[in-house]
Amino acid sequence: MVDRPKLASTIVDDDAPADAAVARADTASLRRGAALGRYVVLDELGAGGMGVVYAAYDPELDRKLAVKLLRDDLGGAVDRRARLLREAQALARLDHPNVVAVYDVGTIGDHVFIAMEFVAGQTVTAWLAERPRDWRAIIGVYVLAGRGLAAAHALGIVHRDFKPDNVLIDGDGRVRVVDFGLARTSEDAADAPSRSTSAPDWERQTDGSGRAALAQTITRTGTLMGTPGYIAPEIQHGKTSPAVDQFSFCVALWRALYGELPFAGESAAELAAAAAEGKLRAPARQTRVPARIHRVLVRGLSANPEDRFASMDKLLDALAHHSARRRYVIATCVTVPIVLASVIGLGAMRSDDSQICRGAERQLAGVWDPDHRAAISRAFAATKMPFATTSAAGVTGLLDQYAGAWSTMRTEACEATRVRGEQSEELLDLRMACLDARARELRAFADVLAHADAKTVEKSFQAAQALSPLSDCADSAGLKAPVRLPANPAIRAQIAELRGNLAEARALDIAGKFKDAIARAQPLVVAARATHYRPLEATALTVLGTAQRNANDYPAAQQTLEAAVAAAIAARDDATAADAATSLVRVVAYDRAKPEDGEPWIARAQAFLEAHDDERVRAQLDNNVGIVRFAADRFDEALAQYQTSLALRERLYGAQSPLVAASLDNIGLVYDSKGEYARGTDFHKRALAIDLEALGPMHPSTALTLTNLAVSLHNQGLFDEALTTAQRAVMIKEAAYGPESAPVAMSLNEIGNIYFFQAR
Repeated sequence: MVDRPKLASTIVDDDAPADAAVARADTASLRRGAALGRYVVLDELGAGGMGVVYAAYDPELDRKLAVKLLRDDLGGAVDRRARLLREAQALARLDHPNVVAVYDVGTIGDHVFIAMEFVAGQTVTAWLAERPRDWRAIIGVYVLAGRGLAAAHALGIVHRDFKPDNVLIDGDGRVRVVDFGLARTSEDAADAPSRSTSAPDWERQTDGSGRAALAQTITRTGTLMGTPGYIAPEIQHGKTSPAVDQFSFCVALWRALYGELPFAGESAAELAAAAAEGKLRAPARQTRVPARIHRVLVRGLSANPEDRFASMDKLLDALAHHSARRRYVIATCVTVPIVLASVIGLGAMRSDDSQICRGAERQLAGVWDPDHRAAISRAFAATKMPFATTSAAGVTGLLDQYAGAWSTMRTEACEATRVRGEQSEELLDLRMACLDARARELRAFADVLAHADAKTVEKSFQAAQALSPLSDCADSAGLKAPVRLPANPAIRAQIAELRGNLAEARALDIAGKFKDAIARAQPLVVAARATHYRPLEATALTVLGTAQRNANDYPAAQQTLEAAVAAAIAARDDATAADAATSLVRVVAYDRAKPEDGEPWIARAQAFLEAHDDERVRAQLDNNVGIVRFAADRFDEALAQYQTSLALRERLYGAQSPLVAASLDNIGLVYDSKGEYARGTDFHKRALAIDLEALGPMHPSTALTLTNLAVSLHNQGLFDEALTTAQRAVMIKEAAYGPESAPVAMSLNEIGNIYFFQAR
């Protein structure tokens, strides 16, 4: 009973109807299981004047996505279909971190479809409604969305319906523009209609289960397309250019900052007239938004597109510039073994603040980029594991999120010092060093995955979730360590080098290459001790001890981790002490079967967490204590620990995380052991649903959950269902491990038990 890895797939209805279901002109709602070409419908996310959006499953690439089926029921079908297909193909060329990704375009029957990334998150509308937002935070979000628009403009694509409902913020804070359903390539602008009646809004936002948030307000062909209040005046005359998105962008930002639209009107016609006449209302909300920001918005809202900024990039530069103080800066760089796009400072120079903190994404070139993503996909496919495609898609998606959050945090750290003056130069250096270390670990992990074997593929998703958290790089108190770095520059450089090497050792460990991790970490412990810098020594020992534990060398792991705790105490590093002590709870009390010796480590880990609370470590401690209590048949105590761990994991990783499934499965085992088999079955089935969604139907962790479910079912006398479930587990394990493997034996044993109770 352990935490186990678990990635993105969906079970679909085998009785899905043929493509004829979507050949009708009205694109009526399709039921779950219907076919959209090769895609299988899971749910309808929403509908509007331009079409219907479905959550769907791609069986060829084994991933969940969103499919937009565009309407084509108002005449001119052949020509209009050709234009819609050109626009969709243009969108597919757009690859930018702030734009929802388009995977595929084509036709199904008489309809154009767009298959795109399925994003779990909330709209900017919902984000703004959660609580009052500082004007700087609002501008920060909108500037990222604007970067997505600018990238589209560079390919000749105009969105035509930019608004806060068409911007998503996912769980990692990544901002993406969605729903280019009204997009026109610039060369097609001439066929824009000239009259307007608007269709009603439809929305589908995050419902608490991590589902995608989508929203749009659109109109049918023959009417003016867009959202009243956001439409640039020239659209009424059939003129479309990137300037229309600039206008809509400024409307949305004005509303976010001031709480109302910039133009007054009770109807679409009144709003359009006010915009055409340039009748801006005075901001009603009392805000601290600087007057210079207001001036930028006023220019972007000019009725004449020639009076607006020359491009979206120019507008964004003006916002970034005017939200900052101009000041003299010294360009600095942190030297690390991998080059992270630093600029060598040659002296004080005058710098445009709009440029100071830009380009964080480019600093990940060679760290996490399309080449690494492609290499991982090739390596996973080469293993020929039945879950390789699903795992590759899932792990690269997680690393995309991690890299996006890294870029956002690096930009924010820079702006906090260089732009807003809220943070000292010393703290900026500490944050940048922390982020550099995270980038080193990300690159090392990506390199390991690019040479993956079957075991690495199996563990890849859990490994990606185990990357060192970026939140530590925003923890001011934690970064200001009680033990300062040595004054000697040579020693400081050596420490930086060793930290990078330890990141590589940790990447090997979390990817399942335990022996390689041990071989890499052992000389690093010796080198760390030679620096006499105890925080580094504590970290090195923790990395080594964790790898030894994962390699099942429990005596060595205990000795190393105990030394790690001692070094961390000497360094007054409560975070590392809590991490090492939490591992010792598992190693001593459960792995080495010495529960009495493990009890003091439970108390020590809790004490360290009181000094430096880390919810990730706390969730793991609760899980480890639950395992210890379960092994001692103290089921009520185990249940309480697992439930606490479950609540933390749901908050930290989301309700659909494999770590959540592991907690649910463990809770099910407790109820089974208490004789409450029906409740146990319920928890196993909940865990299985997550496994199937997150990891796919052929992953070994799915098989483990199926085995536990089979035992629970047969204990209730549900032998036929139990037998089918156990047989599914055998099939998955044979594909993953071979028919002669120990995991297969476990499920075969359960099948034998079922036959025995059936008197077969």
